[in-house]
Amino acid sequence: MRFSLITLPKNSASFCRFFGLPDNLVFLITLKRNMIFHINNICLNWHILNYLYNLAARTLTPAGTCLALALTAAPALADSEVAQNSEEFQEKTSGKKQPPSDQQKPVSLEPLIIIGDDRTSVLPTSRAINSVFGNEQSVLDTPRSVSVVSKKMLALREFQDFTQLERVAAGVFTPRFFGTASLPVIRAQQGEIFQNGQRKQGGNGGFGFPISFNSLESMDIVKGPPSAVFGPGQRVGGYVNINTKRAYLDKFRAEVSGTVGSYDTYRWGLDVGAPLIDNELGFRLSYQGEDSDSFYRFAETESHAVYAALDWHPNDRLGFDFNVEHFDTDFSDIGGINRPTQDLIDNLRIITGTGPATSTPPGFQTGQGTVVTPTGTAKISRRNVFIGPDDLNEHDTTLLQLKSAYQVNDHFNIINYTTFQTLDKATVDTNSFVEIIDENYTVQNRTELHHSFDFSVPGFLGNLNIGNDTISGIAYKFHHTRGFSNFNFEDDNSFDLTLDPSTRVFAEANLTGVLPVPGFADPIPQFSHAFASPAGNYPELGLSGNGDTNATDFHQIGLFYQHTFHFTEQWSLLAGGRGDLIYAKTRDPLAPEGFKAVSDSATHIMPAANVSLTYKPVSWNTLFFTYSYSQSPASALGGGFALKNNRLAPGDFHIESELYETGTKFSLLDDRLYFGLAFFRQTRGQNNVFSGNIDRIEVEGIELESSFQPNRNFFANANVTLTDAQFKNTEVFQGSRVVADVFDNSRPDIIQGGGLGSRAGGGFGFPADNFEMTGQPDFIFSGTAAYTFDAGFGASLSGVLTSPQNLDVLGTVVIPWQHQLDASVFYDDHEHFEARVAFLNITNEKNWRTQFGSFFGSETVSPDLPFNVLATIKLRY
Repeated sequence: MRFSLITLPKNSASFCRFFGLPDNLVFLITLKRNMIFHINNICLNWHILNYLYNLAARTLTPAGTCLALALTAAPALADSEVAQNSEEFQEKTSGKKQPPSDQQKPVSLEPLIIIGDDRTSVLPTSRAINSVFGNEQSVLDTPRSVSVVSKKMLALREFQDFTQLERVAAGVFTPRFFGTASLPVIRAQQGEIFQNGQRKQGGNGGFGFPISFNSLESMDIVKGPPSAVFGPGQRVGGYVNINTKRAYLDKFRAEVSGTVGSYDTYRWGLDVGAPLIDNELGFRLSYQGEDSDSFYRFAETESHAVYAALDWHPNDRLGFDFNVEHFDTDFSDIGGINRPTQDLIDNLRIITGTGPATSTPPGFQTGQGTVVTPTGTAKISRRNVFIGPDDLNEHDTTLLQLKSAYQVNDHFNIINYTTFQTLDKATVDTNSFVEIIDENYTVQNRTELHHSFDFSVPGFLGNLNIGNDTISGIAYKFHHTRGFSNFNFEDDNSFDLTLDPSTRVFAEANLTGVLPVPGFADPIPQFSHAFASPAGNYPELGLSGNGDTNATDFHQIGLFYQHTFHFTEQWSLLAGGRGDLIYAKTRDPLAPEGFKAVSDSATHIMPAANVSLTYKPVSWNTLFFTYSYSQSPASALGGGFALKNNRLAPGDFHIESELYETGTKFSLLDDRLYFGLAFFRQTRGQNNVFSGNIDRIEVEGIELESSFQPNRNFFANANVTLTDAQFKNTEVFQGSRVVADVFDNSRPDIIQGGGLGSRAGGGFGFPADNFEMTGQPDFIFSGTAAYTFDAGFGASLSGVLTSPQNLDVLGTVVIPWQHQLDASVFYDDHEHFEARVAFLNITNEKNWRTQFGSFFGSETVSPDLPFNVLATIKLRY
């Protein structure tokens, strides 16, 4: 029994050509004659999927499980031959034998060497990746949710920092982090930064430092914890892997660029490279600079980034890829607007008033415990954020990387990754906040042995040939840091931002329980020294550690093994395991004079394991299920470990993370359309530097990503994220219970004051319960569409839509539905000249973003940029 072919009318040919489709769009429906084989195939697939989803059903919501089952089981239950293309159909009907398929055995992808710029493709399937499991494979065959973002997409969306990741990927939404989002937030959890498959030192959670993207060629955004090959880190939400620029081995290239924009934005760059020995030895040199003011009053950025790469491939079996980058920047701590109420969010009206009058600057009481007397409300400019005119914020870092690879034979490769990084940072704000890292360096080395082989397993119906790919190896890390922190007196709500900016100062005479940081005298006019808390407790002097200051040295050694079994063309199983031994020693770098610095050391073992089952019913569809378990360490300032009651807490080295993830991926229309869908549930712990506790977090969600590029002229993508993120049985810590507690009740017509004061007692701890995570919308949509004419002219339109999000733990203040639309016009001759003008937030929406987790929900909120314009010109040679 056979159905007929159905074709579109001939007058639809122009439509098909526009979208890169054949003139005749063919729909094929057929029934297989051999029903016995078909039923056996269904039964085998169903038993495997039934076991898979019985496991998933215990971890996903019922609705999510049903949808996952429907989408995933449908291709598996279908006859795989039904889904073949028309050529295979003709083979069956004509009896002509076609050449054997390349998919009859596992395919090992060759390493991808980028020798030039790919300015046309945005499809995730356009290049192989090795940032998930350490082996080169297509994103279609990778059993994890991962977003592959091209250089073209990053440029089109004017990517500058991690708060803009939701523009290009699902599952990502990063708070403002006081203007310096040095870490991404993935699946409502803090993530990490990788560079070419090795960890890169980022910020310390709430407030870090700017990240240079001068070296960036493309980006992989991996959702969830790293696999066994990469090992446990200090954050498990996921990671952004930066694929750096490679040296040119074929010919000379050069690019000069300049950007000007609203609010005195000025950036410039130079990128040049050439072969020193054709197709063997080459270099690349890139520089980017910036000297910009800001929409935010008193904020400014001055930075210089230099990157160099040297690649040497003396023969087909041996290669060395080296790069080095230095980044130096002066930046601003953008504190947002304080005293956040719903009236501020909706109408930009802020409550005015100060604490009791004093004889010391700024003339009224400030600091934790200050009770503010409300005097009225006033309209406040979104530019008037909490920045002291004399705040000090500076940072520099240097990173060196070397990848060495040797192919012993066709089945065995040795790869070594080595990284060295050093950084310094100094922040001294007039409101008394201090964060200084004056010693910090990291050495990392990872050696991988890649081996592929086949073996046969005898069976009732004959031998089963199983393909095998293994990665085994050893990793070592040494990290040293010395950092000083003070947030003991920092509070935001005692200051009235409608007053003169000179009043945004905490009087030095009121500082207690802190000590001067060596080498930091007269950092800003308001302070004779930078003052910080010690790392330990000294009750005789009334000094207590703050859980952040530390001087740490730690060694970490990890052994790992990963094995991929290719059972058939359709089924494969990946399993990996790892054990890390860590030895850490932490001492107090700021012990009081005459006292021996407290210190402690500890040795711990952290296990990790992951397993992934993959089913590929047809060449263009993959279904997967992944489980991951890991233990990872907590993090204090500079990536060290904090002393808690003068000891290293054992629980800080065994923070558990557990991930269940299932999904499906499609590459359709001759690789012109990509579609990925993932369902996940992750539970994990998170170190809370304010309370000293480990918060328990549970996140469930759905991520959908799609990209369509039928030809070089047109492309579009869309991303959808649904997330439910909650604290589970956790004592959540917040600056104040609600913002009303900051004020007295003298003006109930303005606000029903609680009279407790600003950040009284260092913060308010809610009794252990379940709470919705703040600052994370449940729904996010982002999309981009662009068209380029053959002459090089083009335009794009893109946008982001987010659902309401609680600003504080109790949801007394809510950021409503928000959207931002961006557009651009451009010209690119693909040879010598490119110009682009981007119009961002073209409808001038008054959007808001949280600062950092739950703690600051009752203290500050950050206004997003209004309508602004960026114009960029690039000259190529």
